[in-house]
Amino acid sequence: MDNVGFSFENCINAQKEASENCSVHFIQSEPMLFTAFSITISVIHDAMQRNLWVSGRSDAEEKDRLILGGTFYQGIFVAERLSRESYFSQAAAVVRQQLECLAAIVESRLGKRISGKTPNISVLNNAFGKDYGNLSQIAHVSVPKKLEVVYAILSQDYNKPAVSILPAFNIKIIKSLYSLNILLTLLFAFELNDLFHHLYEIGLNEKELTTLGNVLALLEDIGAIEDAHLNEANKSFQRTLYSATE
Repeated sequence: MDNVGFSFENCINAQKEASENCSVHFIQSEPMLFTAFSITISVIHDAMQRNLWVSGRSDAEEKDRLILGGTFYQGIFVAERLSRESYFSQAAAVVRQQLECLAAIVESRLGKRISGKTPNISVLNNAFGKDYGNLSQIAHVSVPKKLEVVYAILSQDYNKPAVSILPAFNIKIIKSLYSLNILLTLLFAFELNDLFHHLYEIGLNEKELTTLGNVLALLEDIGAIEDAHLNEANKSFQRTLYSATE
Protein backbone atom coordinates (compact mmCIF):
# COMPACT_ATOMS: atom_id res chain seq x y z
CA MET A 1 0.00 0.00 0.00
CA ASP A 2 1.43 3.37 -1.03
CA ASN A 3 1.85 6.13 1.54
CA VAL A 4 -0.10 8.52 -0.65
CA GLY A 5 -0.59 12.01 0.75
CA PHE A 6 1.38 11.34 3.96
CA SER A 7 5.02 11.96 4.81
CA PHE A 8 6.76 9.47 7.03
CA GLU A 9 9.97 11.45 6.60
CA ASN A 10 8.36 14.62 8.00
CA CYS A 11 7.09 12.65 10.98
CA ILE A 12 10.53 11.26 11.78
CA ASN A 13 12.26 14.59 11.21
CA ALA A 14 9.87 16.39 13.56
CA GLN A 15 10.62 13.92 16.36
CA LYS A 16 14.34 14.06 15.65
CA GLU A 17 14.49 17.84 15.63
CA ALA A 18 12.49 18.19 18.85
CA SER A 19 14.53 15.55 20.73
CA GLU A 20 17.85 16.98 19.53
CA ASN A 21 16.80 20.47 20.64
CA CYS A 22 15.95 19.11 24.09
CA SER A 23 19.33 17.37 24.23
CA VAL A 24 21.24 20.54 23.31
CA HIS A 25 19.30 22.64 25.84
CA PHE A 26 19.98 20.10 28.58
CA ILE A 27 23.73 19.90 27.96
CA GLN A 28 23.90 23.71 27.89
CA SER A 29 21.84 23.98 31.09
CA GLU A 30 23.52 21.17 33.05
CA PRO A 31 27.04 20.65 31.65
CA MET A 32 28.33 19.23 34.94
CA LEU A 33 25.67 16.51 34.98
CA PHE A 34 26.53 15.52 31.43
CA THR A 35 30.24 15.51 32.36
CA ALA A 36 29.53 13.34 35.43
CA PHE A 37 27.75 10.80 33.25
CA SER A 38 30.45 10.82 30.57
CA ILE A 39 33.24 10.23 33.07
CA THR A 40 31.38 7.50 35.00
CA ILE A 41 30.48 5.46 31.95
CA SER A 42 34.01 5.83 30.55
CA VAL A 43 35.51 4.40 33.76
CA ILE A 44 33.11 1.46 33.67
CA HIS A 45 33.76 0.79 29.99
CA ASP A 46 37.55 0.79 30.44
CA ALA A 47 37.33 -1.54 33.44
CA MET A 48 35.08 -3.97 31.57
CA GLN A 49 37.26 -3.90 28.45
CA ARG A 50 40.37 -4.60 30.53
CA ASN A 51 38.85 -7.80 31.93
CA LEU A 52 36.93 -8.85 28.82
CA TRP A 53 39.26 -11.67 27.77
CA VAL A 54 40.66 -12.55 31.20
CA SER A 55 39.73 -15.99 32.48
CA GLY A 56 38.41 -16.09 36.01
CA ARG A 57 36.26 -18.03 38.45
CA SER A 58 32.89 -19.22 37.27
CA ASP A 59 30.01 -20.28 39.48
CA ALA A 60 26.27 -19.68 39.60
CA GLU A 61 26.48 -16.47 41.63
CA GLU A 62 29.08 -14.85 39.37
CA LYS A 63 27.23 -15.99 36.24
CA ASP A 64 23.98 -14.40 37.43
CA ARG A 65 25.74 -11.16 38.29
CA LEU A 66 27.52 -11.08 34.94
CA ILE A 67 24.24 -11.49 33.04
CA LEU A 68 22.52 -8.87 35.19
CA GLY A 69 25.54 -6.60 34.77
CA GLY A 70 25.36 -6.84 30.99
CA THR A 71 21.65 -6.03 31.11
CA PHE A 72 22.24 -3.03 33.36
CA TYR A 73 25.15 -1.74 31.26
CA GLN A 74 23.08 -1.61 28.07
CA GLY A 75 20.23 0.07 29.92
CA ILE A 76 22.51 2.89 31.08
CA PHE A 77 22.73 4.34 27.58
CA VAL A 78 19.03 3.92 26.82
CA ALA A 79 18.02 5.67 30.04
CA GLU A 80 20.53 8.48 29.48
CA ARG A 81 19.40 9.23 25.94
CA LEU A 82 15.67 8.98 26.65
CA SER A 83 16.06 11.34 29.61
CA ARG A 84 18.27 13.82 27.76
CA GLU A 85 15.94 13.87 24.73
CA SER A 86 12.80 14.32 26.89
CA TYR A 87 11.04 11.01 26.26
CA PHE A 88 9.93 11.08 29.86
CA SER A 89 7.54 8.16 30.39
CA GLN A 90 9.80 5.89 28.34
CA ALA A 91 12.82 7.06 30.35
CA ALA A 92 10.92 6.41 33.59
CA ALA A 93 10.22 2.83 32.49
CA VAL A 94 13.89 2.17 31.71
CA VAL A 95 15.23 3.84 34.89
CA ARG A 96 12.69 1.78 36.87
CA GLN A 97 14.04 -1.39 35.26
CA GLN A 98 17.57 -0.24 36.06
CA LEU A 99 16.57 0.04 39.73
CA GLU A 100 15.23 -3.52 39.63
CA CYS A 101 18.33 -4.80 37.84
CA LEU A 102 20.71 -3.17 40.32
CA ALA A 103 18.66 -4.54 43.22
CA ALA A 104 18.91 -8.03 41.67
CA ILE A 105 22.71 -7.65 41.40
CA VAL A 106 22.93 -6.72 45.09
CA GLU A 107 20.61 -9.59 46.06
CA SER A 108 22.87 -11.98 44.14
CA ARG A 109 25.95 -10.66 45.94
CA LEU A 110 24.23 -11.09 49.30
CA GLY A 111 22.94 -14.56 48.44
CA LYS A 112 19.32 -13.38 48.68
CA ARG A 113 18.32 -13.59 45.02
CA ILE A 114 15.21 -15.71 44.35
CA SER A 115 14.72 -16.67 40.71
CA GLY A 116 11.37 -15.61 39.28
CA LYS A 117 10.75 -13.02 41.98
CA THR A 118 10.81 -9.26 41.46
CA PRO A 119 13.89 -7.82 43.21
CA ASN A 120 13.29 -6.03 46.50
CA ILE A 121 14.30 -2.39 45.97
CA SER A 122 14.84 -1.90 49.71
CA VAL A 123 18.01 -4.00 49.42
CA LEU A 124 19.57 -0.85 47.93
CA ASN A 125 18.18 1.72 50.35
CA ASN A 126 14.72 2.55 51.67
CA ALA A 127 14.97 5.95 50.00
CA PHE A 128 14.81 4.26 46.60
CA GLY A 129 11.31 3.01 47.38
CA LYS A 130 9.87 6.48 46.79
CA ASP A 131 11.72 6.78 43.49
CA TYR A 132 10.49 3.35 42.45
CA GLY A 133 6.89 4.29 43.25
CA ASN A 134 7.06 7.56 41.31
CA LEU A 135 8.70 5.89 38.32
CA SER A 136 6.09 3.13 38.35
CA GLN A 137 3.21 5.61 38.33
CA ILE A 138 4.61 7.23 35.18
CA ALA A 139 5.79 4.03 33.49
CA HIS A 140 2.47 2.26 34.14
CA VAL A 141 0.47 5.41 33.22
CA SER A 142 -1.60 4.69 36.33
CA VAL A 143 -1.83 8.24 37.67
CA PRO A 144 -3.06 10.77 35.08
CA LYS A 145 -1.94 13.70 37.24
CA LYS A 146 1.66 12.49 37.00
CA LEU A 147 1.43 12.34 33.22
CA GLU A 148 -0.21 15.76 33.11
CA VAL A 149 2.89 17.24 34.72
CA VAL A 150 5.04 15.50 32.12
CA TYR A 151 3.10 16.18 28.94
CA ALA A 152 0.77 19.14 29.50
CA ILE A 153 1.60 22.33 27.60
CA LEU A 154 -0.01 25.73 27.28
CA SER A 155 -2.59 25.88 24.50
CA GLN A 156 -3.42 28.95 22.47
CA ASP A 157 -6.86 28.73 24.03
CA TYR A 158 -6.15 28.62 27.75
CA ASN A 159 -9.55 27.07 28.40
CA LYS A 160 -8.63 23.93 26.51
CA PRO A 161 -6.20 21.23 27.64
CA ALA A 162 -3.23 20.49 25.42
CA VAL A 163 -0.46 17.93 25.36
CA SER A 164 2.80 17.74 23.47
CA ILE A 165 3.13 15.01 20.85
CA LEU A 166 6.80 15.93 20.45
CA PRO A 167 9.52 15.85 23.10
CA ALA A 168 9.24 19.09 25.11
CA PHE A 169 12.04 20.51 27.23
CA ASN A 170 11.45 20.39 30.97
CA ILE A 171 14.71 20.81 32.87
CA LYS A 172 13.26 19.74 36.23
CA ILE A 173 12.06 16.37 34.93
CA ILE A 174 15.15 15.76 32.81
CA LYS A 175 17.45 16.57 35.73
CA SER A 176 15.54 14.26 38.06
CA LEU A 177 15.68 11.25 35.71
CA TYR A 178 19.22 11.98 34.54
CA SER A 179 20.60 12.37 38.07
CA LEU A 180 18.99 9.13 39.20
CA ASN A 181 20.46 7.30 36.23
CA ILE A 182 23.94 8.60 37.07
CA LEU A 183 23.54 7.59 40.72
CA LEU A 184 22.48 4.06 39.77
CA THR A 185 25.40 3.87 37.34
CA LEU A 186 27.82 4.86 40.10
CA LEU A 187 26.38 2.20 42.42
CA PHE A 188 26.70 -0.29 39.58
CA ALA A 189 30.39 0.61 39.25
CA PHE A 190 30.91 -0.21 42.92
CA GLU A 191 29.10 -3.54 42.46
CA LEU A 192 31.27 -4.22 39.42
CA ASN A 193 34.34 -3.76 41.59
CA ASP A 194 33.11 -6.47 43.96
CA LEU A 195 32.30 -8.80 41.06
CA PHE A 196 35.73 -8.31 39.50
CA HIS A 197 37.34 -9.13 42.85
CA HIS A 198 35.47 -12.45 42.87
CA LEU A 199 36.18 -13.25 39.24
CA TYR A 200 39.73 -11.99 38.74
CA GLU A 201 40.93 -11.23 42.29
CA ILE A 202 41.41 -7.59 41.30
CA GLY A 203 38.79 -4.88 41.04
CA LEU A 204 38.88 -1.30 39.82
CA ASN A 205 42.31 0.30 39.85
CA GLU A 206 43.36 3.31 41.92
CA LYS A 207 42.83 5.80 39.11
CA GLU A 208 39.31 4.49 38.43
CA LEU A 209 38.35 4.59 42.11
CA THR A 210 39.71 8.11 42.53
CA THR A 211 37.81 9.27 39.46
CA LEU A 212 34.52 7.79 40.70
CA GLY A 213 35.09 9.44 44.07
CA ASN A 214 35.55 12.77 42.29
CA VAL A 215 32.29 12.26 40.37
CA LEU A 216 30.47 11.55 43.63
CA ALA A 217 31.92 14.74 45.13
CA LEU A 218 30.85 16.69 42.04
CA LEU A 219 27.27 15.42 42.29
CA GLU A 220 27.24 16.47 45.94
CA ASP A 221 28.61 19.92 45.13
CA ILE A 222 25.96 20.66 42.49
CA GLY A 223 23.15 19.20 44.62
CA ALA A 224 22.23 16.58 42.05
CA ILE A 225 21.30 13.82 44.50
CA GLU A 226 19.31 13.74 47.73
CA ASP A 227 21.03 13.31 51.10
CA ALA A 228 19.64 9.80 51.66
CA HIS A 229 20.93 8.68 48.27
CA LEU A 230 24.22 10.45 48.83
CA ASN A 231 24.73 8.64 52.12
CA GLU A 232 24.10 5.28 50.45
CA ALA A 233 26.49 6.12 47.61
CA ASN A 234 29.19 7.19 50.06
CA LYS A 235 28.76 3.96 52.04
CA SER A 236 29.06 1.91 48.86
CA PHE A 237 32.12 3.90 47.83
CA GLN A 238 33.79 3.36 51.22
CA ARG A 239 33.04 -0.37 51.00
CA THR A 240 34.64 -0.37 47.55
CA LEU A 241 37.75 1.44 48.80
CA TYR A 242 38.02 -1.02 51.70
CA SER A 243 37.85 -4.03 49.39
CA ALA A 244 40.56 -2.49 47.22
CA THR A 245 42.98 -2.46 50.17
CA GLU A 246 42.38 -6.05 51.21
